Amino acid sequence: MVDPVGVVIILIVAGFVVVPLFARWRKTRGWQSWPSKEGTVETSEVQEISTRAGSYFVVDLGYSYLVNGEYYSGHLIQREPEPYEYARAMKDSKVMVRFHPEKPESSKLEIDAGRGILGLLGR
Repeated sequence: MVDPVGVVIILIVAGFVVVPLFARWRKTRGWQSWPSKEGTVETSEVQEISTRAGSYFVVDLGYSYLVNGEYYSGHLIQREPEPYEYARAMKDSKVMVRFHPEKPESSKLEIDAGRGILGLLGR
């Protein structure tokens, strides 16, 4: 027999995970067809993420771009095999930024640093 309390707890936990992911997907679906502008990586920082299973490093890229005379900014956080070298290489680099045509503050950073990396977590 299924424990109804256990089912409710699982549904609540799943809601906290699935709802934000669905909201992000809905907000950015179709981003590949958004217009693009050249942007600049303003900040590039390495952060250590600790979990119960261990730790790993991510690179947080802060970027800016200009749309219709107004500056906007965003962040992309991604794992990299050589985070410190990657962070140094990306600082002050020119990048392609795709932005929502009706809400230019919503953007995605496209990175091609010779490895074909595509950043999907920008905001």
